[in-house]
Amino acid sequence: MRLPARRGWTLALFSVLVVAALLLILECLLGLCGFVNPVRYRQVTSPDLFAHDDTLGWILRPGASGAHITGEYSVSYTIDGRGMRWTPTSKEGVRPRIWCLGGSMTFGHGVDDDESIPNRLAELTGSQVWNLGVQAYGTDQSLIQLSRVLRTALPDIVILSYLPSNLERNACLPKWTGKLALSHRTKPKFLLIDGTLQLDEIPGPDNPAGVSRTEHGSEAFEASKHGFFLTYGNGCGDTAGCIGGCVSECGT
Repeated sequence: MRLPARRGWTLALFSVLVVAALLLILECLLGLCGFVNPVRYRQVTSPDLFAHDDTLGWILRPGASGAHITGEYSVSYTIDGRGMRWTPTSKEGVRPRIWCLGGSMTFGHGVDDDESIPNRLAELTGSQVWNLGVQAYGTDQSLIQLSRVLRTALPDIVILSYLPSNLERNACLPKWTGKLALSHRTKPKFLLIDGTLQLDEIPGPDNPAGVSRTEHGSEAFEASKHGFFLTYGNGCGDTAGCIGGCVSECGT
């Protein structure tokens, strides 16, 4: 017995709505059980990959290492004693000295130590390459990080990788700070005053919401006089495309 066409379409639509409702209920149940954030770290020698920093919000914990396991990949991260992602093929004392700054793309989120963009760059150029990338950093945090490292060493080339989401990160929009809250991190807010970055809100264990400190004369960070070689990309998959443009600058 055939159902009328209208009734058939009504049943089909009802079935779709029921399935969608069940999926929504399942998502809510998973959230209540703590499965909101699928990224999990299984630590090897360090209690955490990140350490709190009063200005930057978080830094990579010197000497930390761990496995990052998801349904898509299983990789290991190694942080050296300086608080940088380890670049196995970097040759210390060799010129040019190349520093790579940025967020998770530079750090190598989801790839092993020897598969990060900075390490591939070291392989291609035979140079000393430092991986200063930190997951979820904005370009304001990268600038401050660069200012700190410049106090102890000088590079020949600085490469900054950035994404459209850096606008959300730098402005501390709720869309971004909400994501950070899942990993218990709070993004500090900076204001650009007279050409320098002024720390406006300092996150921390005793100040999770951030209290304005600009009026107290916070540390200011001036843009480096060294040039930036800017790269742009959406991920680590096209390593050759990300680093190919700077090979001629770095030498072989």
